[in-house]
Amino acid sequence: MSDYERYSDSDHRDNDDEKLYPVPIWIRVTKLLAKIMLVTICLATVGLLVFRMIFASYYPAVAKQLYMTDALRAAYVENGQLDAYTQNLLIPYESRKDGFFFADNLIFLYTPGSLQCSLRVNRKAYEDIAEANGVDLPSEIEGFLSFSLYYGGEEVADVCYTPTHVERTTRLYYDYYKICFDGVDFADIPWFRLNIHIAGHTDTEADPAACIVVYENNEEYS
Repeated sequence: MSDYERYSDSDHRDNDDEKLYPVPIWIRVTKLLAKIMLVTICLATVGLLVFRMIFASYYPAVAKQLYMTDALRAAYVENGQLDAYTQNLLIPYESRKDGFFFADNLIFLYTPGSLQCSLRVNRKAYEDIAEANGVDLPSEIEGFLSFSLYYGGEEVADVCYTPTHVERTTRLYYDYYKICFDGVDFADIPWFRLNIHIAGHTDTEADPAACIVVYENNEEYS
């Protein structure tokens, strides 16, 4: 028998064996499903990251726009216009470590003397805020936080303003507070900070539970 005949028969037998033992259909289906699941997980992860990045910079309109308080309406009627300004906040959070609060959307008007800003709070952080300040978290969030506009320094005597309007808006993960102050005298004030007070926590305007500088009287930052 020639080598060709000997080895050609062996090859035929090997091919017959492959035909007799094909890959089971359930293995092929399992592999296909595993690939589909892997692609789906990857796409879902990327989609979630993109969504969170977009939503992290989202603010409802009420938090971004100028809110017309009674003082602003009166000033508009008297002058026929309102000159509003803004500036970027250098450090928009109260702590580099915790960062429970994030301020943004500053609007200020030298005439008639108004300052407005927004404060964003992750709704899941309320329990941590309460624990960090040694208080119990109330069943209703309304009233848990209060605010004031404060300056304390050597240039002028300490000044403090209470809000004329506070509005809380909820969107998914966050609460957005629109905080408005009227009757603000900007003369000779180098900066103002937003003081954040926690219900049940004993603090002072000079030493609040948390604070964020929201205004600086410096053209470099205007």
